[in-house]
Amino acid sequence: MKLSEILDPKLSYHETLNKKLWKADKLDPKVKTKLMEIARKFVSTLELSDAVIEDYVITGSNCNYNYTKQSDLDIHILVSKDKLKDCKTCKVESEDCLQAKKSLWNDRHEITIYGIPVEVYVTTESEKLVAGAGTYSLLKDEWISKPKKTKVKADAVQVSAKAEEIANEIDQLIDAKSNDEDQIKELTDKISRMRSAGLQDSGEFSIENLTFKALRNNGYIDKIRQYAVKAQDDVLSLKGKP
Repeated sequence: MKLSEILDPKLSYHETLNKKLWKADKLDPKVKTKLMEIARKFVSTLELSDAVIEDYVITGSNCNYNYTKQSDLDIHILVSKDKLKDCKTCKVESEDCLQAKKSLWNDRHEITIYGIPVEVYVTTESEKLVAGAGTYSLLKDEWISKPKKTKVKADAVQVSAKAEEIANEIDQLIDAKSNDEDQIKELTDKISRMRSAGLQDSGEFSIENLTFKALRNNGYIDKIRQYAVKAQDDVLSLKGKP
């Protein structure tokens, strides 16, 4: 695992925010307009009314000084939990339905802003956003929480060990040619829960979030996502001669 780009302060910290996205202290107007377009297009697939939407928020490394070449742009659709109703179409709890649609959207789309990958998320509680990290409101076009230039020492040994453990799990699953959707989902959910827990508990430089970044930077997140889609396609296909 090559973790230097995540852990080396010389590579992880910059004196300015990413100049592809930011003009001084504000989001570039062209970038803001395009991110709003992406957010609204995604919301149109969720069957949500405008009254449920509280804000469109971006956060993550590209809202902070520790961005790297692998950093993506995270758009969080902040919705009111109290106003959500269960999905009329699939009759399941609204939050579960929204998460499923979010995963489907991200799997089907490869949207970029000046080469930076964009992912969308649905968040029902504002406190789930990374505490103390840079967070920007697209609706208000202003910072919710300004980023700080704070260098943090990360435990490279722990991150490497945890990343290698999960990478081995991914390799073993793929090498076994498993088409078990439950088994694949269990592993992808485990990775997602790990990152979410780390961000909520310790922020951007938690062991869990750095582990996720190590896996992403080394291609393992794309690897398991692509395999999940292929496995599902194989299960749904009829092969051989009719």
